[in-house]
Amino acid sequence: MAFSFSGLQKRVAEWESPAREFKADVPKDCGKTICAFANTVGGLLVFGVDANKQFVGVKAKDESSRRLREQIDLCRPRPVLKQEFVEHEGKTFIVVAVEPFAYSQNPCFFDRKCYLRQGTTDEEIYGDALIDFLRRRTVLNFEELKSPVKLTDLD
Repeated sequence: MAFSFSGLQKRVAEWESPAREFKADVPKDCGKTICAFANTVGGLLVFGVDANKQFVGVKAKDESSRRLREQIDLCRPRPVLKQEFVEHEGKTFIVVAVEPFAYSQNPCFFDRKCYLRQGTTDEEIYGDALIDFLRRRTVLNFEELKSPVKLTDLD
């Protein structure tokens, strides 16, 4: 993954999608998006572009990078990703490409919660929705489910 500023401009022109998100700086909960990308089709997360599609750059490169690392460290299992810094006119942009997990692999959890990418948002799944998600990924199969039926219920 080698990104140039012109490559970033092209992505910004296409704007956000289920596999692409832009943030002005590294928020304290960006691990949700990384987790959601890993659990769906993967994605590209770019820091340094605001909601008005302006190239503002991250405020403090080292601090933003540290905050990003802390967020990635809260993802379990750790997603496969590539991180790159793009410099342009004294501004720094952080580009993170997240690979999707294989369907046979356990899903990613961020801070002990599971997220999926739904359109351009990150949705937490739990309860029956999480069980259905695990079944679809073949991580959980019917032999592992406990049944409320007792032996005395049989003829």
